[in-house]
Amino acid sequence: MKKGLVEKVVILTIAIGIILETVILSNSASNTVYQYLFLLPLLHGIIMFLFFTKSRLMLKYPAQKIIYILYFLRNVVTPLLLMKNKYNLGIIITSKSDVNFSIFLMIYETFMVFLTLSQSKKIRISMKKRKKKNYFIDRKIIKQKTFNYLLATLTLFTLMLWLVVPELRKSYGSLFDLTNLIQVANNVVKDDLVTSSRIMVTIGGMLLTFCRIFVSLWLLYKIRIHSDNAKVGILAALIISLIQMCFIGAQLMFAFYILLFVLFTTIKLWPNSKKFMFTFFGTIIFIALIFVMFIKGGFNSLDDFSRSLGGYLQAYLPGITNVAGTVHIERIDLFKTIFSDIYTMIPFRNTIFGLQVVNLSDMFNQYNHVAGQIMPLIGESYHYFGVLFAPILPVLFVKGAIWANKRMITAKHIFSFGTYTMFMLYFSSMIICKNLILFGSAFTSILLPMIIMCKLVDDEYYFENLVKH
Repeated sequence: MKKGLVEKVVILTIAIGIILETVILSNSASNTVYQYLFLLPLLHGIIMFLFFTKSRLMLKYPAQKIIYILYFLRNVVTPLLLMKNKYNLGIIITSKSDVNFSIFLMIYETFMVFLTLSQSKKIRISMKKRKKKNYFIDRKIIKQKTFNYLLATLTLFTLMLWLVVPELRKSYGSLFDLTNLIQVANNVVKDDLVTSSRIMVTIGGMLLTFCRIFVSLWLLYKIRIHSDNAKVGILAALIISLIQMCFIGAQLMFAFYILLFVLFTTIKLWPNSKKFMFTFFGTIIFIALIFVMFIKGGFNSLDDFSRSLGGYLQAYLPGITNVAGTVHIERIDLFKTIFSDIYTMIPFRNTIFGLQVVNLSDMFNQYNHVAGQIMPLIGESYHYFGVLFAPILPVLFVKGAIWANKRMITAKHIFSFGTYTMFMLYFSSMIICKNLILFGSAFTSILLPMIIMCKLVDDEYYFENLVKH
């Protein structure tokens, strides 16, 4: 049986199962504002059914698979699990009409995202054309051999900051230390620090993130130069991943970005490791996700955890409640709000400008009387563009994820490959898990320094050198 046919059969079976299973959800929520929540998984199943003939196009690249799975978890799995905790969620929604409108908004978004996924065309670029292609990250601005010296200098400076700035060390904990794992997100509040300490912590955090990505790329490439044995690559990837898990910051999701980043880089350098790496790392990431949610929630039993799992998924994959919480945020001064959003994305903004602003994410939390809840991308897009153009930001994120995934394939050297990989991971996950404000912050503090550094990469790191060894 052909692979494409198997995918279609599986998707069709799941779609039919979803449609049948929503009967359970329709009965459980009949006396709540979520009375019609069953329509969300039901209509998602119907959309899956409508697009199942396009499954090969929709699931061609890893980015598309990530997006497809995240929408399934948000629209189908989470609503079904919310029955177990009786819809006791972080944001209290009292209006049935807000919930019903949010269901419509999420289905409209899902349809447009699936439509965009189904329009992707497979990239076909010969090696000859590939050498002539110069995408913006690959273009060099300085041809002198400065890259190695600069990378070494930045790494040593980061190590120095780690040793002399205690607040920086307190911002990170080990995944293997349960106490740190529970408390790490609240150890250091930058606004409580004096200006000099806040600057050092910000610089140190940016450099540490940069170095843990680029030094990992450097190490894996150097190892590959000396050995094309897949077992060597797998062992190197495992060691690097274990070390990375000793530096877990407030953004726990970044730990999974790093694991996936190491996974894709290893497969790029050692193609024969693909089957093992996907199986092993996929299992590890799945177990780690469950483990982190269990520990962070402070649960004492699997039964307590299973009852609250729907609420946790709702928090990490902000869905119906969070979307409903964006419906009535006032559009008082959109230009002022846009300015505040952009301002929030700038590193060192308080030190340089000293402005105090309220961005859309702040307004979302204030309106819903909560703290730390994530405003979903579709809610942000609806606020700025209205009902008709609400899916515009999610669609752009899909296109960005596919663009980055294609550029991963045609990247000329290991560092541009790593940069495109991080772009792909951010675009494909933040479409569900975060919003444009958080993506912008990640761009200015993580992705932009990577792009700048790629301009200095020497010829010795080009993939064409691997053929010679």
